[in-house]
Amino acid sequence: MKKTLLTLVMMVACFATAFAGEVIFDFTNPQALTPSITPSEEPSTGVDLSATPFTNGAVSISFVKGSAENDLAARIWTNTAAKNLSKELRAYKNSTITITTTNENITSIVFTGKKNSSMTTAEGVFSKGEWTGSDKSVTFNVTGTLNIENIKIVLGAGGEVNPEPQPEPQPEATVYSTIAELKKNAVKDGADIVYEFKDLLVTGKAGDDIYVTDGNEATLFYGSANTLNVGDKISGKVKALLVSYWGLTELKNVVYDDVKVVSSNNVVTPLTLTLADLAAKDAFAKYESVLVTVKGIKVDATAFDNFNINMVDGTSKVTLRDNEKQMADFKFDMNKSYDVVGVVGQFKGYAQVNLLNAEGIQEATATGIEGVEAAEGAQVIYDLSGRRVAKAVKGLYIINGKKVYVK
Repeated sequence: MKKTLLTLVMMVACFATAFAGEVIFDFTNPQALTPSITPSEEPSTGVDLSATPFTNGAVSISFVKGSAENDLAARIWTNTAAKNLSKELRAYKNSTITITTTNENITSIVFTGKKNSSMTTAEGVFSKGEWTGSDKSVTFNVTGTLNIENIKIVLGAGGEVNPEPQPEPQPEATVYSTIAELKKNAVKDGADIVYEFKDLLVTGKAGDDIYVTDGNEATLFYGSANTLNVGDKISGKVKALLVSYWGLTELKNVVYDDVKVVSSNNVVTPLTLTLADLAAKDAFAKYESVLVTVKGIKVDATAFDNFNINMVDGTSKVTLRDNEKQMADFKFDMNKSYDVVGVVGQFKGYAQVNLLNAEGIQEATATGIEGVEAAEGAQVIYDLSGRRVAKAVKGLYIINGKKVYVK
């Protein structure tokens, strides 16, 4: 009897060690983490985690920001009121996430969240937010903003090295040749594709984000390092993840190895629209990612509020968005009119204009003829192409903000 009982105890012990342990870091409840994080209750704000490693038993997670001055590592983020001020982990491009154990080997890591796959790693196999392998430490290089609700880590028994998992055969990537095809086939979860093109024009650039047009449609190459410039014409092909991000077509994780710049310094002319054009129900469908200019608008505030300000003209209202916070200190004069240049994005189906750089906002030039006689002693003179000149000869000029005909 004793021998039988001893045998059963040994079998139970062996059975227990044969199964993996599981550790979960829940970032929707940051106050339950170790160390505890008290999140902000202000919408669209975060608590920096660059000096905060989290631990759970033998497992730790740490975040390191990239080398650029403006790079961020990770934050506990408070979402908007529309999302009930829910919390999540946000990790940012060029940062790293390192998960380490002092006990059993890590055999599985699952990232759960709205955006959970913009990462690469040299260890194991990583695909669509799930990692498999067998290591004491795994480092992920973040290639785009992540929105993570929780991270589940599975530990193998006794630190034994499990057989290296073999990646499943991947289907061949679909090849597209027009931006219209990309827009038609973009899906929320993304799909690996190849995009072949000729003479795409680079119309805008913000950081590593590239806006291009094929002459009929425009789209966004999102967040992949490149050396392209506005005015470049490019030909070749890219491998990328085709995504519909809140309705906006994006190519993410773009590989530029087969792209050639065929010419540079080409003229890029924004499409001139009115606020009424942009306020129309079909505006985003017509102008998605197109570089546009809106002239002579006014604003309904003196500064951007949480990235946004409204452009108004008395009958229409359209959001102007500063995603990069380049104009955080800019003060508008609500009595003046402005000319705006940016690309068309959208929020909840309504078109908005996204600034690419600080030069996208300029005081508007006068549009009406205020006099038809010669002007003498003028201090500031422009010709009708916007060039400042020292002296006005015969013709139309903008002198001290007024259109004047000089005899």
